[in-house]
Amino acid sequence: MRLDLDFGRGLVAHVMLDNVSEEQYQQISDYFVPLVNKPKLKSRDAIGQAFVMATEVCPDANPSDLWHHVLYRIYIREKIGTDPSQSWVRTSGEAFEVALVERYNPVLARHGIRLTALFKGQKGLALTRMGVADRVGSRKVDVMIEKQGGGRSPDAEGFGVVGGIHAKVSLAERVSDDIPASRIMMGEGLLSVLSTLDVKSFPPPHGDLVNRGELGTPDRPSDKRNYIEGHGDFSACFSYNLRTSPSNATTPSGRHIYVSGFSGQDDEFTDYLVAQLA
Repeated sequence: MRLDLDFGRGLVAHVMLDNVSEEQYQQISDYFVPLVNKPKLKSRDAIGQAFVMATEVCPDANPSDLWHHVLYRIYIREKIGTDPSQSWVRTSGEAFEVALVERYNPVLARHGIRLTALFKGQKGLALTRMGVADRVGSRKVDVMIEKQGGGRSPDAEGFGVVGGIHAKVSLAERVSDDIPASRIMMGEGLLSVLSTLDVKSFPPPHGDLVNRGELGTPDRPSDKRNYIEGHGDFSACFSYNLRTSPSNATTPSGRHIYVSGFSGQDDEFTDYLVAQLA
């Protein structure tokens, strides 16, 4: 469908949403709008739940476009009682973590693997269980990965910590700040995964709104691609922007960028975790 956008001052533009019909867009809007200002519902939960729903309604659409062009613009339009843009900045990162957990845990449970989003004081506890709290800043991991019958510091259910996810809506979110923590985690034999929506577009009058991301290509890599393919600063990177170019079969570091939908079935991310934790 074609989504028309009004930027004010007479500046209008449009963006094409592949594999999204007008009926599907309306279905997503009808679900999300009542959640945006719902009392006692955290914004991170509203956005995260709506993203999972949107990817179910439009399984062939680009997940990053659904986030960037559909949910973000509905939220900015509908949010009241606070500055909508600042509210989105504050909450959207945690919303992505909520969505990762909600989407993948039902699939990973079959393999004895569990994800837990880490908010506030939970991050420090997770790093303590990993055995790296004295060397890693308390904000440098977003989602904990656990394996039943394995890993470090097992809980009462037998789930031990085997790694963590650095979740980034956009790679502009100072992903380089996570690299020292990631290296320490990998040095301890823990998985350190970068998961991203790789959101990046440029608005008019100079841009065309196409959400191309920031990872470049294997032939023309950006600095951020080199974090993975060149330097091996993360165990792996999973992008949910279908315009991201995946890694070639071989890379200088042996680490790879994978591109995936967000369908909730076995995919590149689940296959990777299952293989690594077998």
